[in-house]
Amino acid sequence: MAPEQKPEKQDEQFHPKGTVLLMVIFFILIVALWGYVYLMMLSQGATAP
Repeated sequence: MAPEQKPEKQDEQFHPKGTVLLMVIFFILIVALWGYVYLMMLSQGATAP
């Protein structure tokens, strides 16, 4: 019988870099959209009811 092989250390410490990149892009997109809407509302001024 062959001895059991232990997984390599790279497999144990897998870091999903693509997922982190997508989350960062999503966060920047949300901040940019909120900023755009905020500036658009400031440029239009307040409305009286």
